[in-house]
Amino acid sequence: MKFIALIFSMAFALSANASLLSFTSDQSDYNTGDLVTVEVFVNDINPAIEFLDAEYTFNDAELEYNLGSFLVTDNVFDNSFFDLDDLIGNSVFLTVEFAPDYTDFLGTSFKLGEITFNALADSVSAGLELASVLAEDGFGDIIEGSDLQVSVSVPAPATLALFPLVAALMFMRRRRNS
Repeated sequence: MKFIALIFSMAFALSANASLLSFTSDQSDYNTGDLVTVEVFVNDINPAIEFLDAEYTFNDAELEYNLGSFLVTDNVFDNSFFDLDDLIGNSVFLTVEFAPDYTDFLGTSFKLGEITFNALADSVSAGLELASVLAEDGFGDIIEGSDLQVSVSVPAPATLALFPLVAALMFMRRRRNS
């Protein structure tokens, strides 16, 4: 019984945090000349953040960034002072300065906007990687690390795998006692 209690306590103690910024593409594979549309999402942002600058890297042999294609959603546009995209080598920089109290209107998780690329080869995926994030509050102080997000834990995949194991162990123990 102590073993089962230990398993349950481990299962509830393990957690992982989702990334501050994430993206999804409109399809999984693209061919040469296809337009690749990528939606950028903000996840559980700290409401103190008013300036956000994110660097995404991509494979420039497979994708070509369409400079100026960063379009924020209407809600973000209404609650920000400016948005900008820039390209340096194989890095795309997305910058947004939010209006004060933007989370009152947007919440802490929302779709930031979309960016587009052109596929330069066949069977290409939108393989973007978040290289860095710079965030500042309204006073210009840098916010980093765990302070980028409000505290929201999501179950780690390994934790979810433990539940069927515990259930099976309990079933076997009950069967053996019968």
